[in-house]
Amino acid sequence: MEIIVNDKTYKFNDRLTIKQWCSVMRYDFSNAANWPTIINLITGVDKRDLIKGTPDVLELGAAIIVQMCNARIQSQIKPLDTLTFGEFVDLDSYIAMGTHQHLEAMSDILTPNTEYADEALWAIEQWTNYRLGIFRQYKELFGLDDEDEYEPETTEVDTIQNDLVARNWYKIIVDLAQDDILRLDAVTDQPLIKTLNFMALRKERQLEENMRQIEQNSKIKTQYR
Repeated sequence: MEIIVNDKTYKFNDRLTIKQWCSVMRYDFSNAANWPTIINLITGVDKRDLIKGTPDVLELGAAIIVQMCNARIQSQIKPLDTLTFGEFVDLDSYIAMGTHQHLEAMSDILTPNTEYADEALWAIEQWTNYRLGIFRQYKELFGLDDEDEYEPETTEVDTIQNDLVARNWYKIIVDLAQDDILRLDAVTDQPLIKTLNFMALRKERQLEENMRQIEQNSKIKTQYR
């Protein structure tokens, strides 16, 4: 599609780059007041000229960009079973804080050879499915019972709440590093599954120890009755 303004032709590219996708996803497409800005970011047409345009033309331009934002194309993705613990933590934290703010960083992990949003978003969808499988497999470790709890937080309303995901992961990393800053990288560089299996076994042992303590305290109380 092309837009002709003052006898100058502006074209819509066939695909959005990651940077373009992130730039327009900051805006509410349902608000017509944002359409000139959105179209300007993708085509380069001066916003002052766009504001003078008819609503139906602006709506059509915005609709085309929405379609481009929703496009997905299969890409070369990093084998998910080779993710490190740190990469998984980063991805989970990024998606909680907002894909539109961190698409480039997520793409650098999953599909570093692409510059296009449709490929990056396809890769993220594959990881999201993988993430779901991980949380199902290790639901006892994470204390998850309800299916809804597996879903990543995607809202941007409460930034503090979304940052909590990253903070909780950091606490886990520090604990695994035994509060030693020099060991943090060694922890995050470990394979994901290896780390989760270690965490699961450690939690199981802790629960067994807690049960022994409860039984021992119960016997002591019985003796003094």
